[in-house]
Amino acid sequence: MIYPKEPFYVVSGFSPIADRLLSRYSFSIGLKTDFAMKCLDKEMTDSAYDKLDNRRNEILKLIDLDFGPLGPYQFFENEKGKTTCLLRWCQVPGNACDLGIDGREVDSIMNKKFINDMIIYGPHNVDCMGQAYGLLSIWLTWADFAYAVTREK
Repeated sequence: MIYPKEPFYVVSGFSPIADRLLSRYSFSIGLKTDFAMKCLDKEMTDSAYDKLDNRRNEILKLIDLDFGPLGPYQFFENEKGKTTCLLRWCQVPGNACDLGIDGREVDSIMNKKFINDMIIYGPHNVDCMGQAYGLLSIWLTWADFAYAVTREK
């Protein structure tokens, strides 16, 4: 893997939070909007999705979060209705345990009009460190994939 000269995402606050009632573990990831647009312009192939899905299964087995055929990744579609490489959310086993883009940001992504220079992925119902590590790991796997397929050669 050839990594970029400048970071295209930042992970913030990866730690347990004792005073929250619904989720005990919280973190967020900011993805640069210019990188997000490259992902939105790149269509996902079935082969690429299968590779991501297989890698996700390997990761979740390693941290004892293995679960059945439920798909971990949800991607944005382009104006032609084709799946793109821009991740909308990913999930791990639990009570609706996921890491995704807030619904309020979806319109700004689809219209390509942004208020900030980062799109934020936030957690939902992350109740244990295993779920947090699982979400972070499969998100990072997607980020490596997305960089590889969108980078200029």
